[in-house]
Amino acid sequence: TAGQFVYAEGSNHSTGDIAYLRSPSIDLSSLSNPELVFYYHMYGSDIGDLSVEVSDDGGANWNQEFIISGEQQTSGSDPWSEVRVDLSNSYSGNTIEVRFVAENQGSGNSGDIAIDDFAVIDRYIYNGTAWSPQVPGGNSTADNNLLIESGTAPIVSNTTANEVMVQAGAVLD
Repeated sequence: TAGQFVYAEGSNHSTGDIAYLRSPSIDLSSLSNPELVFYYHMYGSDIGDLSVEVSDDGGANWNQEFIISGEQQTSGSDPWSEVRVDLSNSYSGNTIEVRFVAENQGSGNSGDIAIDDFAVIDRYIYNGTAWSPQVPGGNSTADNNLLIESGTAPIVSNTTANEVMVQAGAVLD
């Protein structure tokens, strides 16, 4: 969310114009709990929809995995919003492509849709009994997320993580 990002320009467009941004192939076979993460900024009265679609057949078919509509930030300087899309149920072990779809509403000049920091990461999950894919530890988890769904989750000391989410009633030990 600092530096370079990509955006669909809202100027000089017609209602319903669509911009596509398509990723190269992403191999998920080494990830146990793949998660797509990105940030968006949607400021302007002519903003339509931002959706994320995933294909696991080389782009022949696309499945919508996320959509948000309309202006989401109230100024150009508002913070970017983070999105996390769980890919583990539908796409684990597959090779996928991700497509961002930005659609404008209205014909004015106020409708830029921007995305930044797109990544597919492995999420570590504690289900109350065990960690998947393994007990997180050390710097190997620095770019990953930890999710504690229930119970008391043991963790190795000096573990670094991008984000730790502890659901109600669960404990990180």
